[in-house]
Amino acid sequence: MADSSLAATGPLLSVSINKLQTIVEMDPETMTFTVYDAFDGMPVAIPRVISIKDYIDLQMRDRTRRAFLKEATRSLQAQDQGGSATSLELIGADIAGQRVSLRVRGDININGSLTKNNQSQTATTANQYESTNFQIKQTQAFKIEGKVGDRVSINVDQDSERDFDFENSLQIHYTGTEDEIVQAVEAGNISLNLPGANLIAALPNSNGLFGLKAVMKVGALDVTTIASLEKGKQEKRSFTGAEANQAQTIKDFSRVHNKYFFINNFYRRKFYPLNTAGLHVLPGRKITDIEVYKSILPSSQTENSEIYWGYA
Repeated sequence: MADSSLAATGPLLSVSINKLQTIVEMDPETMTFTVYDAFDGMPVAIPRVISIKDYIDLQMRDRTRRAFLKEATRSLQAQDQGGSATSLELIGADIAGQRVSLRVRGDININGSLTKNNQSQTATTANQYESTNFQIKQTQAFKIEGKVGDRVSINVDQDSERDFDFENSLQIHYTGTEDEIVQAVEAGNISLNLPGANLIAALPNSNGLFGLKAVMKVGALDVTTIASLEKGKQEKRSFTGAEANQAQTIKDFSRVHNKYFFINNFYRRKFYPLNTAGLHVLPGRKITDIEVYKSILPSSQTENSEIYWGYA
């Protein structure tokens, strides 16, 4: 028997519902279970009668679902607290007296889609009736962290959903001892920081480089050597204009209906208010004649002395 509690409150309602129950009764004669919902001992729904086998199956499914939800919730909470899933160690062994370890963390998604088109009504060739296309979309986002001994470290950060390639990084770092000439060697995505570069009007920092950088120390002299690769892309496009002039003839009866123009601003300002019949009346003024002129620019090839400038 399961209990549940509900509460409802409002300006005109203050009810505490704590007697809603799901009751399960067993009939030993028929070996069946009767399940019904009741409020304060009174049934509120049609009872359901199931056999013992079905009841056990339902209970097993319910307990399995509850256990799965509990485990999934605990796993998600652990991932949120840890920041990411547990990494996978691909390589972990001693090679030539050096400890080599490589850990991978991330995810790879592969989605496939199958599309089949039937073009029996629009076939362009004799046998082009059906076409089947299979497309695969792969996305990956992973990080690789590795160490070779105590001096060499490897860091890889790749994500196919990033907008630019330079946002992905690949770094191999070597750290020397204090007595060695080579203090550090970096390969992959590197950066250049020059102390005191502002005194010589140079750029103090440069990030986003891809290449090799070495830092050496000879006595009191520090030497930084860098060799970087700059990637570029060049494209060339040609555009050809295809403009054409086409004459269009508009006949006098092909006018735009229900579209009117004011002769000047005076008539526009005096248009309102209208009279009781909804008409515009302007006493003392009456338009008797209207002259319309067409402005034509005379060309250098066809000069016409009968063409004059006019304004309307």
